[in-house]
Amino acid sequence: MRIINSFNDLDLTERLYPHCMHCNHTGDALDADKFKKRFGKDVPLELIKILLVCKLCGKSDEIILRVISNEAIPMLGQQAL
Repeated sequence: MRIINSFNDLDLTERLYPHCMHCNHTGDALDADKFKKRFGKDVPLELIKILLVCKLCGKSDEIILRVISNEAIPMLGQQAL
């Protein structure tokens, strides 16, 4: 099993999506470049999780990060560009 601790651990085809366990809402892909620019290229994902809030229910303590490959969902590749 692969462990992903930062954005740098992702493959080029993978994106991180915040998912709220409380209301089962999955948000838009996180902008890795934006987070790297603000916090540094090796920012731990644990820090990113603390900053996230669900847009649907407002919860922040039940957010997980899902890794989804653009290859698994081909339409994501077009929208992410």
